[in-house]
Amino acid sequence: MADDNVTHVQVAIKIYAPGTGLDAAGIEIFTKEFSLVFELNHTNLLKPTYFDNYENQPYLILPLCKNGSAFKYISGGRRITEEECWNMLHDVGAGLAYLHSKNPPIIHQDIKPDNILINDEGHYMITDFGISARVRSTIRRGRNTKGNGGTLAYMAPERFSSRPKPIMASDVWSLGAMMYELMTGDPPFGDMGGSSQRAGDDIPPIEENYSQQLKDLVYQCLDKEPVNRPLAQTIEDLTYKYLHGMAWGSEDMSRSVMRGSIGGSRPVGGSIGGSRPIGGSMSGSIGGSRPIDGSVPYGASEPLHGSQPINNYSEQMRYSESITNQQSVSYQEQSKGNSNKTLIIVGIVAAAVVIIAVAALIVLGGK
Repeated sequence: MADDNVTHVQVAIKIYAPGTGLDAAGIEIFTKEFSLVFELNHTNLLKPTYFDNYENQPYLILPLCKNGSAFKYISGGRRITEEECWNMLHDVGAGLAYLHSKNPPIIHQDIKPDNILINDEGHYMITDFGISARVRSTIRRGRNTKGNGGTLAYMAPERFSSRPKPIMASDVWSLGAMMYELMTGDPPFGDMGGSSQRAGDDIPPIEENYSQQLKDLVYQCLDKEPVNRPLAQTIEDLTYKYLHGMAWGSEDMSRSVMRGSIGGSRPVGGSIGGSRPIGGSMSGSIGGSRPIDGSVPYGASEPLHGSQPINNYSEQMRYSESITNQQSVSYQEQSKGNSNKTLIIVGIVAAAVVIIAVAALIVLGGK
């Protein structure tokens, strides 16, 4: 925490790789990726207001959330209420739906209680978004620690494959694991995360006193198969229904998995009415806004190929591969263009040198 010397407003400072710092390449990667974050705007994203580095230690200036993070439900000895669960699922689902709607999709890769902050209005805000596995690995190398881009207890089973690729469904599994921990006090598979599920372990039942509807939604987020998990957009829609007294059942979940949409469940582009006080019951607006570019309604799935949204695991994998190939081609073309520019510049400089030399000879010859 710190005080802004200009505005005298209290802000939060997050330092990455404290003490050890990053090398020049790490700083460059970090800077390039965070330049994209400043273009993101959503009600449930805690957007940094400033980025820089001090002695090779990148840091962010963020709005201060005095209510802390979702971790307080674990450390404070107070179990999260049913209403707070629905509100958190809605807000985090909405934030993830926005990130996943970008082209290419932004995969958070580290959803956990520490990364969900609570603002003054009681809304849940995602932080640490826009940091790729590449940057997280760079930071870990700076700390001499191991890892593949996330926190083990909240990592989906597919993240433990020999060649894991970031997909949207992995964020949904992490959200399910976080909600499970907030409801029971422990992550579903302990510190081993999805690796235990990948090895064949079943999801332990939630014994605590929550509605079956809530438990079923968390269980589906934790499904071993990515294709069976709801989209973040669907989670936002279903929780919207609950928070506004609109009935929904198993058929909504079935449609959500096949098509990633429950259709007609909420107004598009308008406010949802009703508000939510701090603590999680109904008080300030929970949505209805649009991204700044105006292209996609709040929480809506954006067509990434100019046709249909990415709705399942296989499509996500194909899209991930296509983006990688596009980026590779783009880099090659950029490198080729840079090489051509370099040759042109060298040619101009050489011609200038020849002209100067000829002029000098003429002047000397005249003397």
